[in-house]
Amino acid sequence: MGGCFENICLIKAPMLFDLPHAQDTSDFTEICYLAAMVEPYVNSVSIPVHFYSGKPYEVYVKFLKEHPVDLVGISSMTGAFNNAIRLAKIAKEHDKYVVMGGYHPSALPDDVLKSPYVDAVIIGEGELTFKDLVANGPGKHVPGMAYKENGNIVYTGFRPLIADLDLIPHPLRSARPRRFGEKGTEYSIDTVFTSRGCPWQCSFCANDVINKKWRARSPENVLEELSQLHDPDKKKLIKIWDANFMTDINRVEKICDLMLEHDLTNFKIWMETRIADIVRGERIMDKLYRVGLRHVSLGIESPNEETLKLMKKKNTIDDCFKAVEILKRHGIKAQGYFIIGHYRETKEDTERYPEFADALGLRHGIFMVMTPYPGTAIFEEFKQENKIKSYDWDNYNNFGTVVETRGMDLQTLKKMYAWCYGKFYTKFAFMHQRKPLGMAIDLNQLLFLLYGVFSMDKSTSRSEIKDRFFDALEAGYIRYEKPLPTKKKIPFTLRFFKKVTLRFTHSPGRNIDFCITLKKNAIHVEGKQTDGSEKINGYTFELEKILKLSETIHSRQSMIASTFEILKNNPHKKLDYLLPLIFSRGFLIPLYSIVRCFLPIIVKGSLSLASGAVTSSWSR
Repeated sequence: MGGCFENICLIKAPMLFDLPHAQDTSDFTEICYLAAMVEPYVNSVSIPVHFYSGKPYEVYVKFLKEHPVDLVGISSMTGAFNNAIRLAKIAKEHDKYVVMGGYHPSALPDDVLKSPYVDAVIIGEGELTFKDLVANGPGKHVPGMAYKENGNIVYTGFRPLIADLDLIPHPLRSARPRRFGEKGTEYSIDTVFTSRGCPWQCSFCANDVINKKWRARSPENVLEELSQLHDPDKKKLIKIWDANFMTDINRVEKICDLMLEHDLTNFKIWMETRIADIVRGERIMDKLYRVGLRHVSLGIESPNEETLKLMKKKNTIDDCFKAVEILKRHGIKAQGYFIIGHYRETKEDTERYPEFADALGLRHGIFMVMTPYPGTAIFEEFKQENKIKSYDWDNYNNFGTVVETRGMDLQTLKKMYAWCYGKFYTKFAFMHQRKPLGMAIDLNQLLFLLYGVFSMDKSTSRSEIKDRFFDALEAGYIRYEKPLPTKKKIPFTLRFFKKVTLRFTHSPGRNIDFCITLKKNAIHVEGKQTDGSEKINGYTFELEKILKLSETIHSRQSMIASTFEILKNNPHKKLDYLLPLIFSRGFLIPLYSIVRCFLPIIVKGSLSLASGAVTSSWSR
């Protein structure tokens, strides 16, 4: 107690939009480290707001009015920077000292300090600098920051990296706000960092801006944190979000051995790592599965060897196939990350991405657009090529299109982005579903996903999103054939009606029809573009209505997705979680909207099938 700042408010600035997946929700772990570092020196430290609620900024303002706050610390990624400034402005309106940190302020401290709402920037790794700032106030005696003094910007010099990460207190998760019905240490979705930095230097990655060289916590220190999170009665999703968790295979094996020894296995673990590390670490995959590893996100990035070289991504195509096969063999789901839009790539180069993802046998592929983050090598390369077409930081989120390539302008890149998703995902609707309505559900889920992706790009208009829906569906209209092993597997609609059509309408005279027919115990699907003059027997989905539905439910999808993730991991606790969810506005409004949109389509489509069957019977 008795520091320069006594009451601390910490905020992690949100992106304009987040993808509605549980693994993408923010768990505030980074700022919980800051909270733990300063707690012994202050009267209070709070993380008062999360951004999945209906009115987060109002909650933030109310907190500043009703609680003593001397300093507001805001952590910001590049894509969240405009919102970070909004948060800083509110803090200044309440006469608070504002300090920013994170990737974007560390990369561009001068630009950030041009804002009248920001007093200081912490550059690089933040814990020790933030502790010194809180305890002693800003000044040249606090290395690792820049601050304003008499209208000038003062840099205090470089602060060395924390060599021994075990010396950092565990994150103060008790400071977190209530989210999805859980508070502080109760979160069922959480994030753990067991190391910092990376031994590799991919040209597109911003990790080097803060974390620099690879440093690891000891297995014993990691075990301490996991023991705090473990609950034998509630399975939690733990995201081990190191840049490369498996850099040291022996260390990871030791962590697994300690978890097994102490029976800390009631986790569902999701991690990110390199392709080559999976191949190197094949011998410990069984142990990783036993401690709860169920999902791995792999940085595949590109199928094009020349692009990989330019990005300094040391993947080999052969290792990609090996890694996916190893994970499948051990019952672990593989998800691939791909980055389209390197400045040397053409439309023809981009067409290889979904084909490669399919050839690898992936069920989940996340296609991103090259984003040249400040502070990265790729940022300078794109600037030299004059291919950066926007500096609107809201669009710097891996999904906004802010660059062109030598072979694709902005609009072509956006079109190819939708094409990649459509080419990869439409086949799953037809190859993993038997029932026409099941296929329709999967196709509409693809459109909801695309809405989430393209709504993260402010430069994409509403009409463009509808165009991208059409592009994605068009990419998938090739012929599919799904053999059925027995007649019992034939769905009723096809057994009775023989042919069902799913029509997706963009505008009058512009449709995509997927004709689903039964021939000799096999389901055949063929897509084609039509003018709508031919009447169909089946279901018609208007893309305008799907777009409106997406707009209605998008802001609530993160909450719903995360809640269902908790339910899926804890089926015995469904009643505890389900009742509050069902009777919440956040669930009832989307549910009502979905029923209102699709029920008339199903009724009208079923009547058209029945009418077609009667007409066919009479004609015979």
